[in-house]
Amino acid sequence: MKTSVILLNLVMIICSNAFSQVDETQSEKTYHLRIGQFLPKYDLLTKSVTSDLELIKDTYYFNVIGEASEGYIVWMLEFNEKTEYEGALGADLNKILYIDELNTRPIYFFISKTVWDAEVIEIHKRKGITFGVTNIPFKVRFANTNPNHRPRTLDLDANVNLGISVARFWQLNEDNTYIFAATGFTISQFKIDATNTLDYVQQTENRSGFSCFLGLIFQTKDGLQLGLLTGTDYVAGEPSKYWVYQKKVWAGVGIGVTIFQPNNRPATSQAKKN
Repeated sequence: MKTSVILLNLVMIICSNAFSQVDETQSEKTYHLRIGQFLPKYDLLTKSVTSDLELIKDTYYFNVIGEASEGYIVWMLEFNEKTEYEGALGADLNKILYIDELNTRPIYFFISKTVWDAEVIEIHKRKGITFGVTNIPFKVRFANTNPNHRPRTLDLDANVNLGISVARFWQLNEDNTYIFAATGFTISQFKIDATNTLDYVQQTENRSGFSCFLGLIFQTKDGLQLGLLTGTDYVAGEPSKYWVYQKKVWAGVGIGVTIFQPNNRPATSQAKKN
């Protein structure tokens, strides 16, 4: 029992460290407009919105440098291959549109919270690597019908199996649905009894252990993650020699809570408080 508690605490410490990394990078997020907009420039010296407007297209990428009254101050820092302005492409925009050639100061723009909530979309990679917390609440361990092996019955395990996962992800379409090829491990308690230990244990008890798994997880545009996983269980200690499900393959349903979640849901002014 003590071993299980220590391992669970270790998992939660790792998870909390990962969540703290997310908080530190909130100001580094990149955005673009759903539809091009004429945005006013923002003067940092006078801290005021000017009447000078520029067309900011939906292909232009930007991030937030600060918050002003009823809106946000942004700077166009990153561009995709199709970004153009009056014949200029890519990094040339820094000289033409976003850097004042007279004083070499950056040119900032102002986005009202109304426009932000309606038109701004957060940008994430279409593919990459992500880390997360995975819970496998349901497992099915299969029966054994081979008379030459130790007998096993079909076993349904409904338990909390919390662990760490790493996954390769791909964006499936513009609706921001994703698929993950995941692998990892979970920490859990396994029920052992006389039946599944061939009478080595005379009464039902819980033993600590872990599971290794791999599988596919699907994420909807609303961020719901469900997956089909398979793996093997390992009970710790002497009962591992007698537990009939030791190292045997199981199938399960996974619920994913990705720490670095690659979704493109619009950020709202209530959530963006840099």
